[in-house]
Amino acid sequence: MYKLFLTEDQLRQLISLARPHMYDHLMILLGINTLFRVSDLISLRRDELIKYNGTIPVAVVVHMTKLTQKTKAVASIELREDTRTAIAMVEAFRRDTSPWMFPSKYQRGHHINMHTAERRLQKYFRLMGIENHLIYGNAFHALRRSTANILRDKSGSIETAMAALNHKRLSSTISYIDVAKHNNLASDIVRSLNLS
Repeated sequence: MYKLFLTEDQLRQLISLARPHMYDHLMILLGINTLFRVSDLISLRRDELIKYNGTIPVAVVVHMTKLTQKTKAVASIELREDTRTAIAMVEAFRRDTSPWMFPSKYQRGHHINMHTAERRLQKYFRLMGIENHLIYGNAFHALRRSTANILRDKSGSIETAMAALNHKRLSSTISYIDVAKHNNLASDIVRSLNLS
């Protein structure tokens, strides 16, 4: 099975394409910033990201959904400046009183569903020229996997990616790493060894 890995330049392009659409832009930034699964991302509550006085803190504590048993019940996240700015923009233009960061247009009192979130992200992947069959139903997972892979590459530590993904087992994290790229790098290093 092919796994899509976006580069940093592609992530920047994705963010740029979504910028005119505040909610999509915020969803992508939060996806990159938190590495949350789509189910946890869409169920973020406003009061988890915004203090009662309207300020957006540098670090937030988020109570994860019970949709999957894969995540911890609580996650402490440091928000990047661009993510905090996007949250502030959405809040400044917001006219609803929904408790959800990503409210549903069709079901009052509910957040958007996973299918809607996936469809929104897939739109930007297609604008980048990424084929439908590579992203169908996996756009947010590709975003999560790409960010984890970049973290691993920049830190040189799979444990850094493991912590960011909120994984308990290393074997789970390994499935997020671009193994083909690392195998090629290992082969190049072995070939370059001067042992004579």
